[in-house]
Amino acid sequence: MTQFSSDGKAAIERTIEVDVLRERTPAFEVDTVYEIERCAEWIREIGAKTICLQFPDKLLPDSVDVSLKLQKLLAHNQVFILGDTSYGSCCVDEVTAQHVNADAIIHFGHACLSLTDRIPVLHIFEKYSLDIEQFVCEFTNNFQKHENLILLYDVAYEHCISRIRERLCSDYSNLLIPSLNISVHVEESNVICGRCFSVPRETVISDYTVVFLGKNERTFQNIVLELSGAKVFIFDPFDANVLRAHNVSNNKFLMKRMFLIEKVKDARIIGILVGTLGISKYLTAIDRIKNIAKERGKKCYIVVVGKPNVPKLANFPEIDVFVLLACPENSFTNERFFKPLVTAYDFELACNPNRPWSNIYLTNFQDFLCDDSDMNTSVDGLQYDLSNVSLTGGHLQTMEKYDEEAVNEVSGTSTVSLKSNTALSLHGASGSHFLASRSWRGLEQNLGQTKVEHASKGRSGIPMRYDNEPDS
Repeated sequence: MTQFSSDGKAAIERTIEVDVLRERTPAFEVDTVYEIERCAEWIREIGAKTICLQFPDKLLPDSVDVSLKLQKLLAHNQVFILGDTSYGSCCVDEVTAQHVNADAIIHFGHACLSLTDRIPVLHIFEKYSLDIEQFVCEFTNNFQKHENLILLYDVAYEHCISRIRERLCSDYSNLLIPSLNISVHVEESNVICGRCFSVPRETVISDYTVVFLGKNERTFQNIVLELSGAKVFIFDPFDANVLRAHNVSNNKFLMKRMFLIEKVKDARIIGILVGTLGISKYLTAIDRIKNIAKERGKKCYIVVVGKPNVPKLANFPEIDVFVLLACPENSFTNERFFKPLVTAYDFELACNPNRPWSNIYLTNFQDFLCDDSDMNTSVDGLQYDLSNVSLTGGHLQTMEKYDEEAVNEVSGTSTVSLKSNTALSLHGASGSHFLASRSWRGLEQNLGQTKVEHASKGRSGIPMRYDNEPDS
């Protein structure tokens, strides 16, 4: 496998996919496209002195122009540019901003709208063009004025929504157009992928037809998962510019998730893969997973690797399943890892008996952490069956509470403990036992065993031919 060894040819011939950098915005349009005056006014309003500007890779060509214009308006402020974020560019990178003690962040481009709670954030979205007359015409031709409708949209069309609302809401009395949830304090009863709204008491979301304005990408796919069973239409201005019914079929997706849920049940060692350090309540989510795993008799390790890929996770072969904590748009990947990669919701369905199975799939772990959320379930006093049959391996699963005092963490050993019901329980030494059985365990210090050598001049030249190598 080229992840571990190769002759170098694969690396040279490999094609790397990168986002195409768009052309630089003309200087006379920068103020309008990036809302420079609005940014400056917001900074003055909150009294920030050190500001970080976060750009996705494709917008970096404009970053210098935007920074210089803001610096000109804010002569006594420090402005920094953030690029190459540790996790997804759709998330606010609070950690990098804290390296310069930033008082505020202005996030440009597409956003997943995951809530943060450390540093004030202003979102400046991209602005995609839209033929509003064409959209309104398609809308009125497909829907009756008395229908229950919800209009959801990509953040790139936020600048058009006020005009769309003026054109449609007067005729469609049952039309709901959510606002984007960019504040921790939300009064609306429903939040779907960062879009918040309230439905009348006599109706439920399943009574509504959903219309999405934007591309058929991760945002739309997450909305479809959270609105399972609803009738969905999509209007993509980049694809024929017409309103189309979307065939909602999550059968293959749900079958795959059910298989992964069974793999979680079989797992003895869980890796909590931290895919965010900025989303609100991610520490609470980690503690919740650890508590449930302990009750379920599973060992947990916390792994922080930035953007996960196959070689990084292959360094932890002792882990049976990775639970990824990330924003909804970075929670799924097409890469084929050596061990299953699941979401926090998959883990809940597998290990929390208080979590009922539903055809609605939650993509945001924050949805079941809020105290007042209908999706929140208690993890105190969880009751499990003592045994179960694995649906993937056919073996008997034992579900005993993990007792750290009963586990001897000495490498290469295991202990036998006597349980209250006089049954014998064999505890393996988990990660340390696996490490002891490996032929290579990493670099060892060998203090006092290695002879001290004076520093000497090393090789010079380039790796393909050092200066001290003979001519061939």
